[in-house]
Amino acid sequence: MNKKLLLVEDNHVLSETLASILENEGYSVDCSYNGKNSFKLLKSNNYDALVIDYKLPDISGWAIVEKFHQNRKFPSAVMISAYADEDLRRRVARENILLLDKPFENKELIAALNSISNMTHAT
Repeated sequence: MNKKLLLVEDNHVLSETLASILENEGYSVDCSYNGKNSFKLLKSNNYDALVIDYKLPDISGWAIVEKFHQNRKFPSAVMISAYADEDLRRRVARENILLLDKPFENKELIAALNSISNMTHAT
């Protein structure tokens, strides 16, 4: 069974590239380019994990992460950002969210998602 991911990235080229890489790794990926559409997708789908850009044009990636994690036992998100400062690093560590600095290697994203999968299936 494929893991179902929501990928939220406002850069369409990067989003499509990441979706293709993840699908080649066996993931089922829905893409969203903004917060409004992301909330609609979260409401109507059951995702195993979230890959989300920190800075989106209409909303902070945090708002989407918070909505996604409302009824989850384990945090299951990878935040990606070209703007990661110390405040963001502390916050993701406190919330047990994985952070990847842009640019990142494809294998780093796959490793982060595998780590999430291992955490959620450890119990």
